[in-house]
Amino acid sequence: MPTQATARDRRSARTTTKKSGKKKGKSSVDKAKKYDKLKPPVFQQPEPLDLDEKTLEAEHTRVLSTTNPNAPDNIVRFSFKEGAYKLESLVQQAEFHLSMDGPLILADSEEARLHREKQEEEERLRKRQAEKSTGVGIGTGTSTEPSTVLRNQFNFTERGAQIFIPPPKEVGVYTEPPPTDVLRGSVTQWQIYDAYQKEITQRIKMANIQRKRRPEKKSSDEEDTKKFGFPEGVAEMEERATSSSDAAEIVLPSSLASSLSIVERMVSQNGLSDVILDFKYWDDPRDAYREEGSLLPLWEFAYEKTKKRVVTGMAWNHKYPDLFAVSFGSFAFKAGISTKKQRGHVLCYTLKNPGYPCNVIPTDAYAMCVCWHPKKPSILAVGFHDGNIALYDISSSSSSSSYSLITSTNSSTGKHKDSVWGIKFQNTDSDRVMSVLSVSLDGSVITWSVVGGEIAIANTTTLVVPDKEKEESSKEKSDLDVVGGTCIAVPNGEDEYVFVVGTEEGPLRLCSRAYGGQYQQSFMGHSLAVYGVQFNQWCNDVLLSCSEDWSIKLWKKGRTTPICTLDCGCAVLDCAWSPHSSSVCMGGLSDGRVVMYDLNYSTAKPRCVQQVVGGRVSRVCFNPVYPIVLVGDDRGKVCCLKISPNLRRISQVVKKKGTEEISKQDEEKIVEEMERGKLNSFISHSIKARKAAGLE
Repeated sequence: MPTQATARDRRSARTTTKKSGKKKGKSSVDKAKKYDKLKPPVFQQPEPLDLDEKTLEAEHTRVLSTTNPNAPDNIVRFSFKEGAYKLESLVQQAEFHLSMDGPLILADSEEARLHREKQEEEERLRKRQAEKSTGVGIGTGTSTEPSTVLRNQFNFTERGAQIFIPPPKEVGVYTEPPPTDVLRGSVTQWQIYDAYQKEITQRIKMANIQRKRRPEKKSSDEEDTKKFGFPEGVAEMEERATSSSDAAEIVLPSSLASSLSIVERMVSQNGLSDVILDFKYWDDPRDAYREEGSLLPLWEFAYEKTKKRVVTGMAWNHKYPDLFAVSFGSFAFKAGISTKKQRGHVLCYTLKNPGYPCNVIPTDAYAMCVCWHPKKPSILAVGFHDGNIALYDISSSSSSSSYSLITSTNSSTGKHKDSVWGIKFQNTDSDRVMSVLSVSLDGSVITWSVVGGEIAIANTTTLVVPDKEKEESSKEKSDLDVVGGTCIAVPNGEDEYVFVVGTEEGPLRLCSRAYGGQYQQSFMGHSLAVYGVQFNQWCNDVLLSCSEDWSIKLWKKGRTTPICTLDCGCAVLDCAWSPHSSSVCMGGLSDGRVVMYDLNYSTAKPRCVQQVVGGRVSRVCFNPVYPIVLVGDDRGKVCCLKISPNLRRISQVVKKKGTEEISKQDEEKIVEEMERGKLNSFISHSIKARKAAGLE
């Protein structure tokens, strides 16, 4: 039995060993498979795509932003000051993925000193423990450590205590209300007048009494005049000379006057040499690559007698690009103001002498507008507040004044019934005949003919309300149907009979002298008064207008609706096309800012917005040759600013190698065609966009 049991046990053990061996083999295979799965995948480089050169050279721009898209924007916190939940305005945009303090410290710092002391202390303790373990220095007297233990004098124990907090108490004070009385009564107008008269009489009596009590003291100037026998003091003579309006001016010979003017210009240019160099030569090369433009202030033109006047008109001379005329008046007309005080001025400035005007023309009424003759550079037309117009010649050689009056209107020759807001010259077939257009608030546009110093009315156009246009022409037009004109524009091209008038109601009227008093076209778009209108010098069928409805609109002949609208945010008092680029325009705003748009760049965002004056910008004007602009305000000042290069970028002709040289005239024609094509492409694109948006 024992032998059989042992054999059976052996067989069972052998069978168990075989089974366990099979299981071990399977487990090793499974582990190998799991290990293969845990191995990182082998990345194989894909075969390169077959791309053309245009696709390979294409640039793909990626913009990185500092804002966190996952940052919450609705964090609310409780404000203990206001006792309510408030929305957090500032949101943390930064997100730290890893923050680690460095192990380096400054060697001369306090922290480094403490670190060294700690290391020295640890080194001493380590040596002491080593000596104790080896038995060196114990009982032999060779130990250098002191036998006494020093206590830390800065050792302290923190202890906390809780005290009783007294409850808050409310302390209030009650007072008795002051006694009140009710007063009633009726006051009439004559009682108020008598009370004021009594007060004024009492003040006059008190002033007379104080004047009698005060002893009169003779000034030192009067004593000197009596001592030396002069009839009056120097101060009195200067006061009498300045206060008298009929004081005689100093008369100088023409040769001496011209020499003095040249010397004055030389002195002025020497004093302002830095500004003149900036105007002539300085250009920031970085401005050509910036998106936003800028205006560099150069000069400020001011005159003592026009400080409280508004710049109502500005115009550059067509032949002399450094000469410009400015008219001064006022737009705030109130009933009951005496016309004796409504005196204006017309000043002619030159960039060669910004300190003082070269011609000063005082007027008996407010000067509302000014314009130079396109072919005769010395003739200047001025419109006045009383409805008259006048023509001056600033090249007068008389010794008494630097200008002469050619002709002016009056009641006998005919005039406007209200103030003249716009005046322009029109081209004529004969050099002896001058044609002048003037628009007034009385609703009439008069064409004046000037021949041999005599002025006469050649044609009259009446502006009517848009609702009255469809009425029969046989009916008489009443004063209620007439709408006032505020501005006028004449094209620069060959069409010498066409002109555009802006009205108080908002519509623009395209008129022609060939059609008499009829309109060729009406531009409907503005809802308030139009203050400025101008033709584009590159395309004579494109207009620009500004209005009090905060907008600048672009128009084209043959279309009654605007091509595009530029929203400026406040009233636009004047606008102008740039002569340096066909797609750049400018507007003067009522808050003192100047905005400049580049239509090829954007119509929603201006290229330049700059605060130029402290008051209101009343007039703006581009120089036809130099890259400068004039800005007039309602405080009698005219600012001259230089335009940055990115606001006067004109098309250029690219000359290829091996081609013939192009003459200057041919190059100017090519540039003109390129500028015209640039503006026409923008107009066609805008029209397609309006049609796609369903606006037409």
